[in-house]
Amino acid sequence: MCLPRVLLAVLVGVACTVAGVLVVAVLRPDPPRPDLSGNPTASDSRVGPRDVLRGWDGRRAEAWASGDPDVLRSLYTRRSAAGDRDVAMLRRYLDRGLSVRLRTQVLSTRVVTETDRRLVLLVTDRLASAVAVGRGRRVVLPTDEPSTRRITLTRSAGSAWRVATVVEAG
Repeated sequence: MCLPRVLLAVLVGVACTVAGVLVVAVLRPDPPRPDLSGNPTASDSRVGPRDVLRGWDGRRAEAWASGDPDVLRSLYTRRSAAGDRDVAMLRRYLDRGLSVRLRTQVLSTRVVTETDRRLVLLVTDRLASAVAVGRGRRVVLPTDEPSTRRITLTRSAGSAWRVATVVEAG
């Protein structure tokens, strides 16, 4: 079975971005955040940006594994084009009776902005391996070259973090 290149490119882009950031989260813990006086504060023990993404990616992986487009969509802001693409991809794979397993290699990550309601990360990663499986089929998908993306997550008071944008950063 030959999967359309556009579908593959979108899947790889969204999956690599999110998965890549999360791999770095495991490998590189957040440094302590001093207040302006230089003294550590109680907020130093709060959940850091990499933990936010690790949790988000876990929920995304569960939505893909369970084949639940509604749960997947809930991980993105209402007008997120990345969310629209991710859900459309999931539906296409579900229509074919397939699920996708990915392995991403993270080359670098940087926190650009971090506030209580907005988190922006710059991530460089590449798809190291990808396989679509289902109905007795196994399709090895092509890997890719390193790419850099800017991921913006947002939340309103008391709500979960959601991905708002995923943009190629050159």
